[in-house]
Amino acid sequence: EENCLTQDEIQSFVENNKSFYRTRDQYRQHLKDRFTKYCRGEWLPATSVN
Repeated sequence: EENCLTQDEIQSFVENNKSFYRTRDQYRQHLKDRFTKYCRGEWLPATSVN
């Protein structure tokens, strides 16, 4: 019993969701950067005492 997706269906799914995954990666990278800065205390306003 074949109920797998065809290669074409998979391909079109990937194409349709490529931008979503790209954005998600950028978002995760962004969060990672912010977290790193947060840990280093770089997120504090420049006026605050280190």
